[in-house]
Formats: sequence, C-alpha cells, structure tokens
Amino acid sequence: MKISQLDNLGELRGALLPTIEVAGAVDPLLEVRSENAELVYIIRLQGTKHQPRVRAAGNYQVTIRDDITGKSKTLQLTATASNDAVEKISLE
Repeated sequence: MKISQLDNLGELRGALLPTIEVAGAVDPLLEVRSENAELVYIIRLQGTKHQPRVRAAGNYQVTIRDDITGKSKTLQLTATASNDAVEKISLE
C-alpha cells in the first residue's frame, strides 16, 4: 500500500495556487499558510515542480525551504478555482 503525504490533508479541492518551479534545491519543503498566518500544511516536494491545492480561494503565504542549505523564499500567492500561473523560484 502506498500513502501520499497529501492523503493526511483531507479534501483540498477548493482552489489552486500557481504552479511552483524551484531551481537550486531538490525535494524542498513547501509550507502554505492562510492570510491570517495559520498553517495550512507543510510537505516535502518530490522533485522541483508542484501545484499546491487549498480548501478555498484567497491569498496565501507560501514558503519554499531547502533544509540542507537553509535557504528559503516566501511568496504571497492567490488561489483561484483554476490557476495556470507559474512561479519560478531560485534558491541558488
């Protein structure tokens, strides 16, 4: 049996944040917080590209962190019902 990290988060079908493409880190941590700074979830990306899902449309704070180098970058992103935007992040 294979269990995904996202299985523990319940239903996240409400909205999509922009796809995140990371350069300079492999399998970084992704932290998503709501507008009021409440932690939504933290997962380890598998690879360098991911489109985060959240329960509701709105503004979110997204932090990408390389736990090996300690480098991180935080963005303010907007989740919508369908989101084709791409955010390219460099942790180099």
